[in-house]
Amino acid sequence: MKALFKTLDKTLRKYNPVNYAKLQAPLPGFKIDEILEKLGIDDADLKSVFQWKNGVDMSRGLGNRDQIFHFGVLKPLERVLDSANNFPNEDPDLIEIIVDIGGDALLFNRNKDSHYGMIFLESTSLLCFAEPYYDSLRSMIETTCKAYECGAFTYDTEKGYLEQDVDEYWKIAAELNPNADYWRREGFF
Repeated sequence: MKALFKTLDKTLRKYNPVNYAKLQAPLPGFKIDEILEKLGIDDADLKSVFQWKNGVDMSRGLGNRDQIFHFGVLKPLERVLDSANNFPNEDPDLIEIIVDIGGDALLFNRNKDSHYGMIFLESTSLLCFAEPYYDSLRSMIETTCKAYECGAFTYDTEKGYLEQDVDEYWKIAAELNPNADYWRREGFF
């Protein structure tokens, strides 16, 4: 995962420097361990996410311009814990890790028995409620990097917005996430 985060770091610096600059420094390792323990999670990949960066500062809320991933930005780990404790998802095994201004979210599945480690999409606008979206954190990052590199994601500096070629992204995501049924739907590209 370290090599993958180096690639993500390099990709964001090159293609989305405005939002990359909004990412906070990682928390100390003991603090990450403490929060993950409170969440009931012992996952090296999720830990490595917050060893890379601790999400974006959300104290002022999110705006339309805050977008790194297909659905928003990484939440700070403290906010992940707060959401899990105070605003639990209908399925308590799913915890929000990435959110956008519209209320859509990507959720990490901490259920060891069913789809453990998969990333689920919850989107009211797409009428999608807790459906497997990425095979893993690793595939989510690989999909994101490839989307930037292939031009499916382009940050428009004049508009201050991450433009997305949905058809191209769909092809990339379907290729890199063969276990997520979402990408096997017909008629989207």
